[in-house]
Amino acid sequence: MLKQLLLLAFAFSSSIFVTSYVSTIEDPDTPLPSSSPSKLNLVRTDSENLECVDSLIVTLDPSISGFDIDHKDTIFSDFDQDNVFELNKIENTQVREMIDMDNFHQIFKVNLLGEERYNYSSIADNLLSLDGVYSVEASENVSAAKAPNDRYFKDGSLWGLNGKNGINAESAWDFTTGSSLVKVGIIDAGISDHPDLSTNLTTGWDLLNNNSITTDCTSDHGTFIAGIIGATGNNSLGVTGVCWNVSLVSLQCSSGAAAYFSPDTVIRAITYATNLWGSSRQIDILNYSVYGFGNRPSLRAAVQNFPGLFVWAAGNEGVDVDSRIANNGSFDLPNLISVGAYDKNKAKTDISNYSSSSNINIYAPGDEIYSTLSDGSYGIDGGTSMAAPYVTGVAALLLSYDRSLSASQLKTAILSGADDYQFEVGSSTYSSKKLNAKGAFDTFHEHSYTSHIWINSLMHRSICETCGDTCEVGHAVSSSWDGAGTTRCLLCGGRASIGFTKYNKSSSLISVMAVDAKRIYFGQGSYLASNGLYYIVDDDLDSLIDGTLKLPTVS
Repeated sequence: MLKQLLLLAFAFSSSIFVTSYVSTIEDPDTPLPSSSPSKLNLVRTDSENLECVDSLIVTLDPSISGFDIDHKDTIFSDFDQDNVFELNKIENTQVREMIDMDNFHQIFKVNLLGEERYNYSSIADNLLSLDGVYSVEASENVSAAKAPNDRYFKDGSLWGLNGKNGINAESAWDFTTGSSLVKVGIIDAGISDHPDLSTNLTTGWDLLNNNSITTDCTSDHGTFIAGIIGATGNNSLGVTGVCWNVSLVSLQCSSGAAAYFSPDTVIRAITYATNLWGSSRQIDILNYSVYGFGNRPSLRAAVQNFPGLFVWAAGNEGVDVDSRIANNGSFDLPNLISVGAYDKNKAKTDISNYSSSSNINIYAPGDEIYSTLSDGSYGIDGGTSMAAPYVTGVAALLLSYDRSLSASQLKTAILSGADDYQFEVGSSTYSSKKLNAKGAFDTFHEHSYTSHIWINSLMHRSICETCGDTCEVGHAVSSSWDGAGTTRCLLCGGRASIGFTKYNKSSSLISVMAVDAKRIYFGQGSYLASNGLYYIVDDDLDSLIDGTLKLPTVS
């Protein structure tokens, strides 16, 4: 179960849904009048059989189009503004003077998140009901049966994704195949501009030479790791990554063919990513497929400062790492996942390090792994270096699905959704976890109690029965909650029901709540804010319902 603390939600398209439509005009030779908004006749196309839409193209009528109008307060007020992009913004002043404004259409792309991508019954009606919307189209679509056409996936070579003992990637791809909004930093040798990586590769940094050229390392290691995480999926080329669509950021720490890394360079790479946090270049996840697991306190100290998730390969010495970790400080960080390797028969690989306790959190495919090479070809390799990026790829998928997830929430989802795993070393049997991509997503869907079914953080709602407003508050309820599934509307004071509610049950989303710094903690991590709002983690819900959890009051 995902034990996440669900805080306030801010404006998040409560009434916009995806549908499968295409545009047609009854008489294409008839000019469209420019004096009033005109709408294309959108017709559902059953033959396309769209199961999921990742983004929309919204074309506006010339009557409301202009060069510097963002329409955030009108047409796109229900969308997360970070996911609305103008596709045809004209910035050249000379070109502006040449354009006939009577026939100029602004065109926007809207990226859809989470369950929005699957709810497509009312998107066209909702958008087309707005004055000035000319057409709505599905920009990018994938079917629910996500099987990419990449060569090595089709011939079964990528067993780690869809083999008998793979990570169940195809079922996870039913939720999402990724998002370029998610940035994954790869602390490694450089990453070549491989044809299967180029669309996902973004500007990185060379920590050795302090420049942005990160494609000049002769080692294949970084390029290989990048392919496992995010080789472009369904592009008819060799392999597909765990996350088909992601921004790969090379943090180059080696320049030679042997891929040697100095600790100070790696620390500077981690710090580089840390300093980008909160900016438009924020790196959300770091992958570290490098030797030295557990024996460098300085690296762990740098990791502790990084706000995002850090995925660390366990190393290839075939030893129990517990003693070295015990001698070098705590390794149990909320933002760190340590990864061992198993083979296609689900046996721990001979070279993979292991742990008698839980210092190695999870095991992933790490033998006979196909991926990208720096010369533009493909090769096969193995080791915990190859196992770690499977975990990183799943974390990128989760973050693509829900951008609000913190590093600790990503770690909890991955470990909670993992399969139980046992392996043998000599005559001893060890217990751990095995990566399950679909299981990580299932942690969003497990919790249920009384008559309510909680789907995920994006679908928790409070609905006011008086004014009809909604607040996306997760498990948060006001201190006036009577324990019977209701609370009071923070806008009008009317009775509000809590529980599972679909997006299209309301017309708008207004967030008016703010968390004060003063909090009274109780239970497993739940707390009462000084604004009179309880924030309740999943672990406390059952105790709250049966009355055994005592709630404090505002002083």
